[in-house]
Amino acid sequence: MSETTNWILDVGIENFEQTIERSRSVPVLFDFWAPWCEPCKELGPKLEKAAQEGGGRFLLAKVDIDQNAELAQMFRIQGIPAVLAVVDGKIADGFQGLQTDEDLAAFLDKIAPGGARSDVLLEAESLVTQDKEEEAVQLLEGFLGENPGDGKVRLYLAGLLADRGQHAEARKVFELLPEAERASPEARSILARIELGAAAGNRAELEARIAADPMDFEARIELAKTRIAAGQAGDGLEGLLELLQEEEAPDKVRRDAKASMLEAFQMLGMEDPVANEYRFKLSMVVFA
Repeated sequence: MSETTNWILDVGIENFEQTIERSRSVPVLFDFWAPWCEPCKELGPKLEKAAQEGGGRFLLAKVDIDQNAELAQMFRIQGIPAVLAVVDGKIADGFQGLQTDEDLAAFLDKIAPGGARSDVLLEAESLVTQDKEEEAVQLLEGFLGENPGDGKVRLYLAGLLADRGQHAEARKVFELLPEAERASPEARSILARIELGAAAGNRAELEARIAADPMDFEARIELAKTRIAAGQAGDGLEGLLELLQEEEAPDKVRRDAKASMLEAFQMLGMEDPVANEYRFKLSMVVFA
């Protein structure tokens, strides 16, 4: 299935996870419907009209249950039309059946109040998908110049800068985040990405050092961090785990390797399968 407009998506299992991820920057309304459902034919156009007129207030993710029974089962849909609002990756609210225009408007006002933040995040996300990251950075920096206390936009910009390898700039943006917002899982994950990326060394130099001296434990830890920062989490975590199990490694090396693994777990998050695999492997080593 393909995206029909900037704010209306046809969603199936192949783009479901990506759509959930987008809910971290803009509310996503999942509309479960079917071609044979008469009430769906009445509600669907209303939702589409609201999405179009909202211009980024929310994303409308349309799920044809005939084509995507697994998604309907996943969300435990009992009847259609059914609408579920997902915000920051979690179900925030929803309803089943037709709604009056007044009730629908109240629901949208509650879930997707709109405003400049939704617009700028959606536009920045669109620029990133077009490989126009520098334009996205400039857009976000301009928004924060006028709205310095917006933690959501600040976190998005910090994460984008970290992904671009601009770790010093990312840290400066992050450090202006309100203190109360730094404890969130998203904020901790982005900070871990910044710190891990900043600590990563030059891969070619590290590989040359290790080739010359396989007992260069410092280089092996730095190479593992570099691999994780480059998106090769499995290879990096495996290298750190090997150091924990190496008899000739000093205690300090083992402590540093363990600390680096924990930092990577924080960056990857609780639902990452690679992180979960190595959480288990680490526990087996630590408690053996």
